[in-house]
Amino acid sequence: MSEKETDPATQLPAELPCQRVPELTLLGALVPWADREESQAPVHGTANTAKVLADARALTARVLDLVANGLHLRSAFVVLQTYSKSCINHLLRSNFEEGPWVQELENILLHALGKLAASPGSADAAFGPIQQDIASMRTKDGGLGFGGLPRTTSCAYLGSWFLCLEHVAKHLGAHSWATFSAKCPSVIAQMDRASSQAVGIGALSRPVDWLHPLEKHMPKIQSRFAEQAAKD
Repeated sequence: MSEKETDPATQLPAELPCQRVPELTLLGALVPWADREESQAPVHGTANTAKVLADARALTARVLDLVANGLHLRSAFVVLQTYSKSCINHLLRSNFEEGPWVQELENILLHALGKLAASPGSADAAFGPIQQDIASMRTKDGGLGFGGLPRTTSCAYLGSWFLCLEHVAKHLGAHSWATFSAKCPSVIAQMDRASSQAVGIGALSRPVDWLHPLEKHMPKIQSRFAEQAAKD
């Protein structure tokens, strides 16, 4: 992309101005490698947290309204669980999200789950730390496989890089880890923080060695990391 094309003041053809946007997003997350020049367009970003939280509140309110009008509890749970998993796939995999909004999003979803779990006519079910841990456990371990977003951030982000590092590096013309590090220092910083967090939660025994995924993409790493963290 040329300097002229990245200049927001550039005059575009008459049929194109309506297509200009200040940032490029995909399913709620910034597209991280829209430009090779990190000084012009950083090769990472963050989610639009205010919109994410507002959308989550709107969805949970709508689900609870539908339950009050006859929606089956199981169907309501599937909607909430699917929404939670989609947040992992489309937000946490795109960027290493470390802000408090991740826990706030988790709280919104858990609050809705508490309302579903409450007896008819009673107050919300009490979802303390123990109940939250049980809800986030795998179903084969007696949990609901629900939420757990704060503990999933590093696994999701690292898993995404294991899958796409080879292709991104080739796109950038980086054929060695040293070259990729030089071209994308802020990405490397995120990857290092995510790796350290993954070690801290037991998903990894040591920081990631990126030389192998740089040479060949490795799918399904996120689930492997998450499963290991769940055993910790």
